[in-house]
Amino acid sequence: MSVEKPSLANRIVRDYIAPTIAVIAVAVGCLALGRWQWDAAWAHQGRQVAGSSADIRPLHDLATAQQWLPRTSIGARTRIGGELLTKYTFTTQARPTASGQQPWVVTPLRTAAGDVIAVVRGGGLPQDGNQPVSVVGRLQPSEDSPAVGAWTPANAELSTAALVDKWPFPVLLDGYLVAEQPVQLVDASAATPRFTAAPSGNVSWRNLAYAVQWALFAVFALFVWWRHLVTLREGE
Repeated sequence: MSVEKPSLANRIVRDYIAPTIAVIAVAVGCLALGRWQWDAAWAHQGRQVAGSSADIRPLHDLATAQQWLPRTSIGARTRIGGELLTKYTFTTQARPTASGQQPWVVTPLRTAAGDVIAVVRGGGLPQDGNQPVSVVGRLQPSEDSPAVGAWTPANAELSTAALVDKWPFPVLLDGYLVAEQPVQLVDASAATPRFTAAPSGNVSWRNLAYAVQWALFAVFALFVWWRHLVTLREGE
């Protein structure tokens, strides 16, 4: 009694199409899980190590011109006195404030020592005219700072490099200050800083190991698929 051989179309589906679909699903799943573990590993770098401190520290103890804002200074509370150079004010895209998502009003402030730092005045309508002010707020890192690891905002409007390009000041203190209360704004609400304490800077090596493991599983699945094709060709 003869056994009917499967048709060419059935053999193509059984030997090529079905295994290819299966291996693609397995590889994509492994890579997705690996990406999840990778993101989880780097997320630890931006995690704050302690609750926020109410102590007000001098600016000169926290930041130095032409140097990255130290990780230990991120989220620190300070008071800065000086002159708002409102001619150079700009607004960002919508960001968190006490009243929801609003554009932040950002203005350079020149201190009595001659340093210039970006100040987030809050969300609202800015008032014109250079004004002497005393601003209490929390220092935030430049949005391209290595101190916060792999975190990247959708639009790095508040990176120090971008601000140097935008403003006619050759040197800026790194990072920016988010004022606790709106500064000379109309219909204003306070901006919400990302950091109220220093991030840990630590990477989760366990999550990184899991990410590598899932990537290896994806490679192994592709290897099995390749060996399957080689075996089919050798049997033809």
